[in-house]
Order: sequence, then structure tokens, then C-alpha cells
Amino acid sequence: MVQVLIFIAFIIVYVLYLWSTYTLLIKYVNKLKDERFIENELLIIIPNLFLFAALFIVGHFFNLSLVLLSIAFSNIGMLIAFIIWGLLGSPRVPYKAVGGWAGYNFSLKNLWFNLATQAISVLMLVVYPVIIGIHYFSASSQGDLSLFTLKCTLILILGSYFLMLPIIMSILGANFIDEDSRSRYLISQFSNLIPYSLFISLLFWIFNWGSSGKVIALQSLSISFNPLLFTVLIVFFLAFFLLPYFIGIQRAKQLKNDYFDFKNSVLDDLIESIDLATPKNIIPRLEHTQRLIQQKYAELKDGDAIIDAGLRYDDPDIAGKLPQQEVFIYNCYKSARPFDKRFVYFDFLDKVYIKINELKEELTTETNAATNKETLETYSVYFKDRKKELHDINEKSAGSNPVLWIGITALASPFISQLMTEVGKYLLEYFKKG
Repeated sequence: MVQVLIFIAFIIVYVLYLWSTYTLLIKYVNKLKDERFIENELLIIIPNLFLFAALFIVGHFFNLSLVLLSIAFSNIGMLIAFIIWGLLGSPRVPYKAVGGWAGYNFSLKNLWFNLATQAISVLMLVVYPVIIGIHYFSASSQGDLSLFTLKCTLILILGSYFLMLPIIMSILGANFIDEDSRSRYLISQFSNLIPYSLFISLLFWIFNWGSSGKVIALQSLSISFNPLLFTVLIVFFLAFFLLPYFIGIQRAKQLKNDYFDFKNSVLDDLIESIDLATPKNIIPRLEHTQRLIQQKYAELKDGDAIIDAGLRYDDPDIAGKLPQQEVFIYNCYKSARPFDKRFVYFDFLDKVYIKINELKEELTTETNAATNKETLETYSVYFKDRKKELHDINEKSAGSNPVLWIGITALASPFISQLMTEVGKYLLEYFKKG
């Protein structure tokens, strides 16, 4: 009977762990533009307390040092992220909203994969207490139960993390987000990797992977260098974070150049049409440019449901009519829209198209040749100014590339993670002896 009550207590604490994590995470992501220290700390501390409480109830082990170490690793990750953000400069880019919108892009375009990932995540959360329960009531010794509980918990934590990697990689590799958001998202993922390095080191300890390593002694301090763990960390960071990041940079450059070339071509065509205008050819040439813009409209929207979704969110009356589960995506879109290359491009095409209509209307309603000449000169100046702005923006964006600090982060990350895991190793050895 006591065993049953203990297991029921474990289930209650486990449910509270899931509920607290979900609630705090929703509150965190809904504050797209704010970075508040207290909320960040609560998101770290409360789930950790519930998780280790659940492990204590069913596994009968608890160590305050391990709890504090887990919390400390997360805070060290945040501290490193803030330092690197400071070195990059800190423009007010809503990188969380940009990341949320880019993640929604991936989910919408890979609907079945997204549903499968969610189903696996839910299955893991449901199966975890069932497997723990089966072993709890059949374990031959308390030591065996403790070790088995720790193994299952690590598999749950790291398994859930791995299921998020496709979305993380898609965000880092997205060609439509701005580079400031991309770099800040990479740094945030790096900071998240630091606390997970503790769980990775626990996994290595439990399964005795790469236990023999080179010991580096500095007077009374000794650090054992684990080549396997170091290799895993560096390959993990390179494959899942840094490689998608640089692929995203190149894809974004290509998309930006494609958009720039067409925008520049349209403006050149309009300027030439106006400067060489005659009463007979000006309207046909303007309509020809409009047809080119319409083709680009079609190419932009062709088979891309996300463009239609974004344009639907542009309707000012839609905000109050959205279902609750769609409000977060809507908020992400509204914050991320000015940084989405596709919608910036769409706005440019739309403005030029409307401006051409205005010019056609003025030319067709006015019969005075002198007035029409002045109108054409005015529009010529307008489009030449837009062309200058276009080139200025393109040159400015080409100069803002934080690759240097991202490279430093890439080089430093495995060393930092290795060092942090060694801190955990000494505590784990204490566990092992105890």
C-alpha cells in the first residue's frame, strides 16, 4: 500500500512538473519583445525543482548540489548569451518572434512531420511514468531502481530536446529571416546547450562511454579530458547549429540578391519608360511593368500557404476573430513581418504597382501636355529616389554580418561545454562513491 501511495505522489509531482513547465514556457514565449530576469529564472528553477522532486520520490535519491548545478548551468548559458549579445550590439530585433514565425513556416510546410513529432513527444511523456511504474513495482533493489529512473529521465529530457532539433535547424537555415535574428537565435541555442551538457555527461557516466580520458593537472586541480564527449559536443554543435546557420546565411544572400535584382530592374524600367515617354507609348510600357509585377506576385504566392496566411493576418479585422491557439502565431507574424524578406518584397511590389496605377490615372484624366510632362518628371524623381534608397539599404545590410563573433562562439562552445561537464563529473563521482 505504501508503494502505491508513493507512486501516486510521483505521478502528481510529475504532472505538476509538466504543467509548470508548459505554463511558464507559454508565458515566456508570449512576451515576444521582453527579456525579464525573474521570468527566465522561474522557467529554470521551478521545472528543475519538480523534476528532481519526482526523481526523489520514486528513485529515493536527492542531492541539493546536483539541483543547484543544473540551475547554475542554465544561468551560465544565459550569462554567456547576454555577453555575446552585448559584443554584437543589441538592436531591438524581436528574435523570439522571428524564430516563432520561422518555426511555424516549417511546421506548415512539413505538416505530417510536425504531427509525427508532436505525437512522439506526447507518447514519450505518457510512456515515461508507465515504464517507471512497471520497474518500480518489480525492481530487485533500490540501487537498480535509482539507476533505471535516472536513465529513463535522461532519455526523456534528451529525447525531447532532439525532437526539437529539426525546427531549430529550419529556423537557423531559413532564407527569409534577418541576420541579427538568426545570430541571436544561434546564440540562444548555444546557451541552451550548456545545461543540456550536464545531462549528456550524466548519460556518459551511466553507460560508461569514454570513461578513460587524458588528465590535465594544474597544481591541485585536475581535469580529465574526455575525447569522446568532446567530439560529441563539437560535432553536435557544428552539425545541428553552426552548419544550418551558415547555410541560412548563404540562402538568405541568394534570396536578397534575387529580390534586389528584380526591384532594381523594375525601377530602371519605370525610370526609362518615363524619361523616354511619348503620349503613345507611356501607358503600354507602364502596363507591361505591371504585368511583370503580377508575375512576381504569382511566383511569390505559388504553392506557399504561409504567404496566404500572412496576408490574411494583415487584415485589421482578423485579430479579434482568431482561435486562441492561433493568437501566438499572429503575434509572432506581426512582430516578425518587418524582418521577413518575402513580405518586405511583397510590400515593395504592392507599392510600386499602386504608384503605377496612380500615374496612369493622372495621365489619362489630364489632357494638358505640359501638365502631363510635369507629372512624369515628378514620378521620375520619385522612382529615382526609391532606387537610391534601395541601393543604400542593400549596402547597409551587406555590412551588418556578425560572423566574427559567431565564429568565436563556435570555437568556444565545445570547450565551455567540456569544462562544464567536468564540473558535473566530480559530483557524479561523489554520487557513485556514496
